[in-house]
Amino acid sequence: MNRMNNLDAREAATRYLSNKYEGMDFYNGNKDPYLEFGEKNKNAFANEIRNGRQFSFKVKNTTGNAILLCLNPANLDVLGVVSTAVGTAATVHYHNNASLNDYGFHADVIDDGIIKTGLLVTSYDAKIRHLLNYVRNNPTRVVSIIVQANDVSFYEGTIFFVKINPFDDTKKITIPMTDSFSPQQNQDKKIIIDTSEFDAQFDDQTLAFINIPATANGVNDVEAVITLKIGAVENSALALKRKADAASII
Repeated sequence: MNRMNNLDAREAATRYLSNKYEGMDFYNGNKDPYLEFGEKNKNAFANEIRNGRQFSFKVKNTTGNAILLCLNPANLDVLGVVSTAVGTAATVHYHNNASLNDYGFHADVIDDGIIKTGLLVTSYDAKIRHLLNYVRNNPTRVVSIIVQANDVSFYEGTIFFVKINPFDDTKKITIPMTDSFSPQQNQDKKIIIDTSEFDAQFDDQTLAFINIPATANGVNDVEAVITLKIGAVENSALALKRKADAASII
C-alpha cells in the first residue's frame, strides 16, 4: 500500500511539473510551475488584469522634433561608450541605437536619465535597465498600457511591437492610440490601451516602440507618463524552486 502511495505521489508530481501539458482538457495557467502571476491574481490568465503589477516612467521631449522611442530593444546590443577627456574614465550607457539602425528601425532607445539633449526618461518603480534586463530572461506579458499626456495630440501616434529573430522575417503588430481615445470621454489626459488581444510581450525577441510628438499645445515641451500593466511572467528561476519543493515531499 505504501509503495502504491509513493507511485501515486510521483505521478502527481510529474503531472504538476510537466512543461508540456499534453492531454489536458483545459489549460488556464493555474499550477504551471513556469508562470508567475501577481499576488492579487489567482494564478490564471483569466485574472491577468488584476495582477496588481505595473511599471511606470515619464518621457519628456523638448527637442522640438518627433521621436520614435524604443521601449524594449529585445536582444539587440544597445551598450554605448562616450569618450571623455584624456585621463578621465569613459561613460557607459545603454541607449546606443546603432543595432536598431542596422535593422532599419531609426529610433532612440529608452534608458535611465538623459538619452540625448532634450529627451529625458524618469522611471518611478525601478530602473529602466533593471526592467529590460529582467524581461530578456523572463518573458513578460503586458496586458494594458496607460498613457497620461499633456496634450491629446500625443494619442495620434501608435505603439507597435516587432517580432525579430535571426531566421525569419520580422512581424509587426501596430496599435493605434486613437482607438483608445474618445472625444466624448470625461477627461482627455489619460487613455487605457488594451494590449491583451495583441499578445503584447516584453522579451528578448520583441521590439516595442511608441511615437513621441514634437510639440504639446504648440510648445516644444511634451510630457507623458507611461504605465505598463504586467500580466504573466515566465520565470524559470521560480520554476526550479517549485520543482525542488515538490520533489522534497515525495
